[in-house]
Formats: sequence, C-alpha cells, structure tokens
Amino acid sequence: MSNTTMQEEIKINKYDSTQLKHTVDDHLRKYLTSDANYVENHQHMDVKLSLGYLSCLFAAAATYYEWKNGFQKAKPVTLICVASYFVINFIAWVYAYFIEKQDVFVGTKDGATLKISARLARLSETYTLDFHFTDGKKKGNYTLESSFGKWFNEDGVLVTSVLEADVKSAIERSTISKEQ
Repeated sequence: MSNTTMQEEIKINKYDSTQLKHTVDDHLRKYLTSDANYVENHQHMDVKLSLGYLSCLFAAAATYYEWKNGFQKAKPVTLICVASYFVINFIAWVYAYFIEKQDVFVGTKDGATLKISARLARLSETYTLDFHFTDGKKKGNYTLESSFGKWFNEDGVLVTSVLEADVKSAIERSTISKEQ
C-alpha cells in the first residue's frame, strides 16, 4: 500500500472538469515525489513566482513614491511602474504559454528525467497525460489517455489506487529505452 493511499479520501464535484484535472495533477505530483521517489524540479514555479514578485515590487514602488511625493509629482513614476507591471506579467504569460506549456510535473530520479504534460479538451472527460523519459542516450515516450470516470467513483472520490497503478504502468512503458 502506498503512502498516499493512507491519507484521507479526496472528494470533489465530479461534474467540474477543472476540479477533476487539478485533483489528478496534485495527486500525481504527490505520488511521484513520495512513493516513486522522484525529486521535483520547481524551475517553472520559481520563474513565475520571481516574475510575480518583481511585478509586485513595481506596484509597491509606485505606491510608496506617490505616498511620499503626492499624486501630481508621482504621475511619471506611476506610469513607468504600471507599464513595467504589465510588461512583466506579459513575460510571465509568454513563459507559461511557450516554455512551461502544459507540464504538470518535471522530476529526476537516479539521473533520469521524467516530464509529464497534460491535455484536457474542452467539454471532454478524457484526460491525456504524456510521459517523456530521458536518461542519457535513452529516451522514451508514452501517452496515457483515461476517462476521469475511471479515477473517480460515483461520489466524486479519487480512487488513488487506480490512478497510481495507471501512472506506474505509464512510467514503466515510457522508460523502455529507445536509442536516439
């Protein structure tokens, strides 16, 4: 029995695809880091948090400057800070859309890297997880497509054992070596 299955049950609204996706993504990360012993790479989160904090610093600087100098004198500084805020948030969007893409997990174990990307079509209950495994000269890919109905029971409770079995099988299939 895995560590994650000993936790209390996870119950959500089974008719909300966003909740279904986020619940699966969160449990996937938890399973991979605790039971499968992968070390998660937080680069995407670090970049987005850094950009968010930087944009907040510009907002705080504009507020402080205006508080010290008055509204009329602070207009040029406020304009620069507001423009910078929007530019930084645009950079964060570009990073998320073009670099992070749909990655839900990137981790390493014994020098190998596992990257999992997710796709959920609008108004669909089929969730697609793409597993990309890299270990030196070896590469492997596997796509797992499943219905949320397989991973959640009628009450909206996540059946962790079924999800974990599917993920474990997908990892094994993606790690089958394919020479570059």
